[in-house]
Amino acid sequence: MHIVSQIVGALIVFIALGDIDLTVLQGGSVSWVSGRLNRMVWRVFQGAASILPRNRN
Repeated sequence: MHIVSQIVGALIVFIALGDIDLTVLQGGSVSWVSGRLNRMVWRVFQGAASILPRNRN
């Protein structure tokens, strides 16, 4: 189990480094990780906003 957790951790690190490379170092491009994360966070906030009352006083 120790080896599996090290492999999974290394994969997470490589995915994060690839995402950083695509979003920060190569200006203007959006990687698939940050694009999906952005859409997911946006949907969460839209859902939370739909629950809140729409009083604009």
